[in-house]
Amino acid sequence: MESKNSQSNGIDSLCLAYRGMAGTGKRTLLLQNLKKIAESRNLPFHIQIKTLSFDSGNASAVTKGEQDEDDTKPDTHTIEYESSLIHIGFDIARMSMQDKNILRPVLLNYGKGSHVLTSEKGCGNRIIVLYHAHLLSSESVLIIQSVLEQNESDISIWATTEMPITQRIRDWFIEIPVEGDFDKNYFKFKEILGEKSQNWNTIFEKKLDSWLKKNRPT
Repeated sequence: MESKNSQSNGIDSLCLAYRGMAGTGKRTLLLQNLKKIAESRNLPFHIQIKTLSFDSGNASAVTKGEQDEDDTKPDTHTIEYESSLIHIGFDIARMSMQDKNILRPVLLNYGKGSHVLTSEKGCGNRIIVLYHAHLLSSESVLIIQSVLEQNESDISIWATTEMPITQRIRDWFIEIPVEGDFDKNYFKFKEILGEKSQNWNTIFEKKLDSWLKKNRPT
């Protein structure tokens, strides 16, 4: 009975969406929580970069550096993804609008048999991480909805997104707002361009200041 309760209360049994602007630390926070789950399962947390070979109807994974015979086929494409003992992670921004072809076999196969991962605490959901989930196509959203309806107790989907999760699958997700001290990517960009760089905040501030300094209309 304790095992079931701990499974239902474990963070790995939830679908999470880390929402915030670019550079606010969404991926960092997500990886920190993955590491905590690995520690709770008494597993090491090391991220490997692997390669997924896919075509319109099939996908197979190999470790980066290995050569697959299927890679030589003209209709075969490859994409890199990250993998650990508790998760696999894909960057939607790198899928070149082919996310439905890549995610379909992954989502349909990866969420089965998670009971083999169950530790003494009863937590064993497989976790699929989707970076830049706001770029998902409508077809991929339908696939995610179908998988969550059928394998909700076996699979958890974590995502980073700059926009709220689409309405169709929002009920499954808990959104976690992530507000960093500043946009790290913008400040790197600002170091390169100096005073020439601007973001929307500074643009609006300058425009408002110019309006305030003008005389009242007659």
